[in-house]
Amino acid sequence: MATVFVITAGPCHFDFFGSLSEGDAEHRKKVRFELLRESDPRAVYHIDMTIDGAGREDGSGFRWNLKGEHWPETVNPTPVKLTGWYDTKRRVGRLVRKD
Repeated sequence: MATVFVITAGPCHFDFFGSLSEGDAEHRKKVRFELLRESDPRAVYHIDMTIDGAGREDGSGFRWNLKGEHWPETVNPTPVKLTGWYDTKRRVGRLVRKD
C-alpha cells in the first residue's frame, strides 16, 4: 500500500539541487515541503527531507523525478523513503511513501 501526498509548496530550484549536492552522509542540507495527503486534503503536513536523486521528468529543466528521505522527529528515527516528481518553477508536485 502506498500513501500519496500532493506538494503544495516547496524549495526553489537552487535549494532543491543544493540538497542533492551539499554536505556529507552525516550533514545533509534539508529542504521543506508543504504536503496534503491525497486521501484527506484537509490535513497539511510540513516535512524536511534530503534529496537523494533527481532526474529530468520532461526535459523542460523544471520538472524532476526525485527520491529522498524524511527523518521523523522521534526517539529512534528511521528514514522514510519518498519518491515522486517536483516542479521547481511552480513549486508543486507529488510524493509517494510506500507503506
